[in-house]
Amino acid sequence: MSLHEKEPCRRLLDRLCDYLDGELDPALCADLERHMVECEACAVVVETTRHTIALYRQFGHAEVPETTLQRLKRLVERSTP
Repeated sequence: MSLHEKEPCRRLLDRLCDYLDGELDPALCADLERHMVECEACAVVVETTRHTIALYRQFGHAEVPETTLQRLKRLVERSTP
C-alpha cells in the first residue's frame, strides 16, 4: 500500500503546511504527532520538508536550471494519479 492510500497519512499530508506553520488546532496537531511516532514514512516527509524550508530560509532563492524544472515536472506528472 502506498503512502497516499492510508487515510492517516493522507490526513497528515493534507495538513502538512498548516502543521509546519504552527496553525493547526492543538488536538489535531497532537493526533498528527502521534501518527508520526508510528509512521516512519510520514515522519521522514515532515522532517525533510522542515529541513528544506530551513535551507531555503538560510540560502534564499536560487535559479533552477530549465532542464531541472522539466525533469521535475515529468516526475510529478508520472506520480500524479
